[in-house]
Amino acid sequence: RHLVVGNINDATLQLWRRWIRFTSGVSKEWWTKSNANRGVGMLSGADWAFQTQLMREAQARHKVFLAISYGPADDVSAMDYARASFLLFARGSRTAFSYSPPCGVEPSTPRWRQDVGAPTGPAKQIGAVWERQFANGIVVVNPSSSSTLTAPLGGLYLQPNGTAVTSLRAGAEPSTTT
Repeated sequence: RHLVVGNINDATLQLWRRWIRFTSGVSKEWWTKSNANRGVGMLSGADWAFQTQLMREAQARHKVFLAISYGPADDVSAMDYARASFLLFARGSRTAFSYSPPCGVEPSTPRWRQDVGAPTGPAKQIGAVWERQFANGIVVVNPSSSSTLTAPLGGLYLQPNGTAVTSLRAGAEPSTTT
């Protein structure tokens, strides 16, 4: 028995659904980034929703889903946005995320290894903001392209720098608190 994970990267949803039937899973390169612009700029709106839909479709079919994002090791905003977007919808051990800076280089933020624990429920959309609760924190993503919103957290959380917060101002990039 062989595990086959296809790189079905730029297919339409209809074609993607057809191809995934023949594989053990799929990889999605340029996760939350535009491959058309060589990875410059983070996806938002319908483009972000499309990528997260691909992930949910793979998981609904019990397929492997590998999200891969590329960028410089010090692009903390892009790194956090990609990881938080992945964590919103990740289910089980058949999903994985990788942020890939140039070969031999590790991402430069300590938040990269921050353990948010197991999810305690599904992702919820509250207005334009998405959030998901975890045993050790919360992930908040604002995939709108231009607005900054205040997201109430429903409790007291600590930001990575130790500041206690009950809400976050979420621009078109993520926030992760514990």
